[in-house]
Amino acid sequence: MAQADALADIMKMQKEGMWELRPPGQARPLMFCVTGATKIGGLQETRYAVRNLGCKTDKAALSGDQYEVVLNCANKDPNVGNFRMIMKGTARADFQTATTTVTGGGQMIKMMFPSGKEGGGRNRWLRPCKAGEKPGLQAG
Repeated sequence: MAQADALADIMKMQKEGMWELRPPGQARPLMFCVTGATKIGGLQETRYAVRNLGCKTDKAALSGDQYEVVLNCANKDPNVGNFRMIMKGTARADFQTATTTVTGGGQMIKMMFPSGKEGGGRNRWLRPCKAGEKPGLQAG
């Protein structure tokens, strides 16, 4: 399975509606109205970023509600450099979590992942989006 296919499968299973996003290290959750359009946009942005970072997929697996995506990235920009990224987590229609481990990389990658690991982000579905709530990140 190609990396983009695993990501597409994870996004397809995500229930549309209002999600509470709890990024690691952030005190207050973010609210995000997920629609078919935001899923497609998010997938396109992810594919674009992976391609621009010079990443190739070593592994992409989705089994039940568990996934693992392994990328090897090589970028000529020394701020990005060469690095390996392993993303593992749970993906269900109403709940998603992820842990990302990064080894190597230049200054920019090291700033994004200072400990080499980011984890604990938890996203959960709350309810359908209400009339007047626009797709995407909610203000407030």
